[in-house]
Amino acid sequence: MRRMSCVLALSVCTILYGQTKYTITSIPTEMGQISGLSDTGLVTGFSYDYSINYFSGTIWNSTNNSFGDLGAYMPSCISGNGKIAGVVETGSGRHLFVSDELGHPFDTGITARYVVGINNTGQVLYYNYPNNTYSNYIYDSVTGSTQSIPSFQPYGINNNGELAGGDRFWSLQNGPQMISTTVLVWANALNDSGTVVGTWRGCDLSPSSFPYKAFTWSQSQGFTNIGTLGDNCSAMGINNMGTIVGRSEMPNYDMHAWIYNSDTGMLDLNRFLLNANGWQCLNEAYYINENGQILGWGTKNDGSCGYFLLTPVPEPATMLLFGIGGLLYKKYNNLT
Repeated sequence: MRRMSCVLALSVCTILYGQTKYTITSIPTEMGQISGLSDTGLVTGFSYDYSINYFSGTIWNSTNNSFGDLGAYMPSCISGNGKIAGVVETGSGRHLFVSDELGHPFDTGITARYVVGINNTGQVLYYNYPNNTYSNYIYDSVTGSTQSIPSFQPYGINNNGELAGGDRFWSLQNGPQMISTTVLVWANALNDSGTVVGTWRGCDLSPSSFPYKAFTWSQSQGFTNIGTLGDNCSAMGINNMGTIVGRSEMPNYDMHAWIYNSDTGMLDLNRFLLNANGWQCLNEAYYINENGQILGWGTKNDGSCGYFLLTPVPEPATMLLFGIGGLLYKKYNNLT
């Protein structure tokens, strides 16, 4: 009985923790277009001055609210452990850059049209576009080697060097795999277990093929429809806990950000703010890191729009139950 009481209390804690509330922080407007979120809350971005054809890179530390200017280095992505990669305009064209061990960007001298992702081991996914054809590569910033990969359009790289994009998943061991042969899919992100998330719809233009809905896919579980909050929906990011974030049109066609896990299903993120702090609606969620922070786009009460960062805060009831569970566990151990 004592063992069952302990297990029950801890189980209740786990269930309530899935309903975590969030604080919201407005990301500074000078960050420009956001391009990534690290596990420690570093945010990368860039702006572009069309009049002089100049990129300006930015980085923001959400922990101490400090802002950095990366100059001509345009960060396209940041890894979980804070490695940055992107492109820099030079006199000889656009080059790939990565950050060194001190976080300083350096030009690799490698021609790159765009950088898609970087993982914790320093592998960088980038592409060129000669003759209107994608040429994809993985650059290893540790060894300096470059590997050509199949000509599809990947949108993400995980810490195992696996890729996902379009309708395919790719690994060095097995090569490219089709995510689905029965519906149209667009993969947006993947985690370290190889779970891919994105958008899908039917193959024809009949009403039954719509709306667009979110999906997950893995080699072990195959394709899973995780649905929508109302109308067109897309999964945008996933962490290694399997928590997914994205955006969905509501029945009234407003766009709302959502969060999903296998226990709770898809939930509107707007329900879980501790204090809105001037925000009217969370419209889209793009990234979720390993600490549960979520980066997205929303609308403020004054009608302006901008990027936000959500930080999870366990509810008081959850903390109390964790304490109760801990006391029960300690008491059980003392008795046995």
